[in-house]
Amino acid sequence: MKKLLVILAVGISSASAQTMYKLESVPIYDSLGNQYMIRSVYDHLPTSKDSADFLRESNDYVFTTLNSLKKQEETKLFTIRVAQVRYDKNGNVQIKPSEKFRSEWYRCSDKSVKVGDSVLISRKDAVQ
Repeated sequence: MKKLLVILAVGISSASAQTMYKLESVPIYDSLGNQYMIRSVYDHLPTSKDSADFLRESNDYVFTTLNSLKKQEETKLFTIRVAQVRYDKNGNVQIKPSEKFRSEWYRCSDKSVKVGDSVLISRKDAVQ
């Protein structure tokens, strides 16, 4: 039980003769400062089963939220000017940026892209 109290924040508030008990997960912040957390409110003192269920649920939430935020940070987008356009054997568009990047060619989802257009690319779009 001591471990649960370290991880969980228990808040008590009363509103017109009814006491409410809150369990809150550890807050998670993204790069923009947005806060993510999970909260459960009880009208009774949380039992050990309530605490264990909430701990399991909050651990799952924290794990999935951190993975999601990590994936968002990895997809950094760059604006490039298109120097060349070519099509692979499947008909997919590949573009070559006018500036030097990690890869020489990148995939592009826009089929109507032309030389001189500005396009957003990410490292995941690299062909070679």
